Amino acid sequence: MILNLDFFSVSLLIPILVLVATVLLMHSRERSSWQSGATGGVLLIMALYFTLEPIGWLVFTDSGQPSMILQSLRIGALGVMVHFATHLLLDAILLSWVQKLLQTFPLDIAPLDEPLQLTSGDFENAEEEVPPA
Repeated sequence: MILNLDFFSVSLLIPILVLVATVLLMHSRERSSWQSGATGGVLLIMALYFTLEPIGWLVFTDSGQPSMILQSLRIGALGVMVHFATHLLLDAILLSWVQKLLQTFPLDIAPLDEPLQLTSGDFENAEEEVPPA
């Protein structure tokens, strides 16, 4: 086993890794920051490695118990649930922020007096005229 961690230690470590990784990945998405996305990706890879390591231990060594497969599945399910729960929580926080922002600064959207009609010629004209060479 890696770092001689037992099942209880790994079952505490994986949700923490997944939680931090999900926060970093969402930060990367919102702020267009590749550094936090890369860090979150590394943390997710570490969590995946800790999840699949008991199966590899069972397959590639003579020692190990078949219950390690169920342990990996339980920890994997826990990691997936933590990821989705964190993602939904952060999305809810962002939506409440947008709702408060719209309440503070109201946005009035009024219907057009007459519908906007485009003809086929409108799409053929370039927005900017290219100066002749």
